[in-house]
Amino acid sequence: MVVRQLHTAVPMKKTSLTVSLTAAAIAITAALPSLAEARIVRWGESGDVPITADFDGDGRSDITVWRPTTGEWWTIPSSTGAGFRKGVWGGVGDVAVPADYDGDGKADMAIFRAATHEWWIAFATGGMRVDRWGDPGDVAVPADYDGDGKADVAIWRPSTGVWWLAQTTKGIRTQQWGTSGDVPVTGQVDGYMGADFMVMRPSTRELFTLGSFSGATSSRRLPSFNETPVSAPFYCWSDTIGSFNRSNGQWTIPGTYTIMYGMAGDLPVPGLFSGATLGMGAQRAVFRPSEGKWYIHEGQEVCIN
Repeated sequence: MVVRQLHTAVPMKKTSLTVSLTAAAIAITAALPSLAEARIVRWGESGDVPITADFDGDGRSDITVWRPTTGEWWTIPSSTGAGFRKGVWGGVGDVAVPADYDGDGKADMAIFRAATHEWWIAFATGGMRVDRWGDPGDVAVPADYDGDGKADVAIWRPSTGVWWLAQTTKGIRTQQWGTSGDVPVTGQVDGYMGADFMVMRPSTRELFTLGSFSGATSSRRLPSFNETPVSAPFYCWSDTIGSFNRSNGQWTIPGTYTIMYGMAGDLPVPGLFSGATLGMGAQRAVFRPSEGKWYIHEGQEVCIN
């Protein structure tokens, strides 16, 4: 494990730009058999990475895409509704890892460069930081594990199943959870402060959870082998790990519902697009790469807790 190091600020390498998104989103409302009560927003293109972080700090998810070929970040802040190119940060081979790393209530643009295990973070309020944390082959899993309101730089090591956390308040922590072949999942699901440790085992479609504070363990089996885990506050106060069926667009949220919303080829992007209204949970949403469109369910589910 390479110990966390802070480097002097070095300008991010920029690539040539190809602007292909309109200056503002084109939004319409439609009712489709599998996408009832949908708000449809054209924002992005095939190959873009959809992101639902809150970049303007208003408590709502912002429709955003990151374009790996150019490193461009395109966003529609929910506070203004006007789309623009937020900046250029990262490039081919990088992984987008936006999160609120400084605790100011706004998500920061950030990328994880696996080849050099570097984290490049551009803070929303200005300035930047470059951390070196991890080894080649590690998977980035940033989240607030120590419950201080700041996302921690963290990786999961597939070869050993060990989580390595550089916690902002409680220092370095390691935790073995998972094994080779598993897929790490991030979210806070046990109701305690701090994100928990979770892995999905594709070979058995099982999801295994270890509470980071409580130490409680649990497991359950996803409905099919075509499931992608989706983490969002469907129950309001803590995250719920549901699943999205990649073959037919079916969502399964434990304890509440199973519903069709989307189709094969869509990417699940649940979020609080209408805000964290009291008593209301996260909204279902999908990004359709073939069309460059977001389909967002306008109705929020009533929480059960």
